[in-house]
Amino acid sequence: MQLVYLGLGSNIEDRLCYIRSAIQKIDNLPHTRVVEMAPIYVSEPWGVKEQTDFLNTVIAVETTITPEELLCLLQDIEKMLGRIKEYHWGPRTIDIDILLYEDCIIDTDVLVVPHPHMLERNFVLVPLSVLNPSKVIPGCREPINILAQRCGNVGLYEWEGDKID
Repeated sequence: MQLVYLGLGSNIEDRLCYIRSAIQKIDNLPHTRVVEMAPIYVSEPWGVKEQTDFLNTVIAVETTITPEELLCLLQDIEKMLGRIKEYHWGPRTIDIDILLYEDCIIDTDVLVVPHPHMLERNFVLVPLSVLNPSKVIPGCREPINILAQRCGNVGLYEWEGDKID
């Protein structure tokens, strides 16, 4: 089993419902199980600012699926949940990113791991630091908790709505 960290985000309609549905579908993938989930955070949009705030979380998953196969399955889940890519960094029902896949460094035409923008995104680093604060991202020298502190929490706060069981 490989330990994988996935980032999830939603900013259309019932954001919490989309995140719940995505987690359930990920947990139902073959040879895959969700083992832990960070709290949900509300974050300002990244990239394109003129849109609704996002709900974001990070989940830890154990799987035997290869990174490329996992990417395809996650993209299928996004499509099942109505994701339409109208424009880059635009609104979405669900976004699922492979942040880390064990300690692998992957750089292909379709997949880059560690996720190329994760060090710039507090909505990724803060929940990831809750799950594994001492984890060192491949290619970095400092643990995630230090990276999260450095990134700060401007525009980020913990969701106070319904919790996901």
